[in-house]
Amino acid sequence: MACEGKYQRLKHRDRQVLGVEDLNEDDVREIAAANVPEEYAYLNELLNEE
Repeated sequence: MACEGKYQRLKHRDRQVLGVEDLNEDDVREIAAANVPEEYAYLNELLNEE
């Protein structure tokens, strides 16, 4: 069994998963307005591959 300190560090790193139905209007607007950092723009080409 992991020690309490290690468990708490791992628990703190847990991600929360939300369904689309859990997003409010502000969340949707923020997502729609988000931009990919320029350093990752080259990954857009992967979306165009067939």
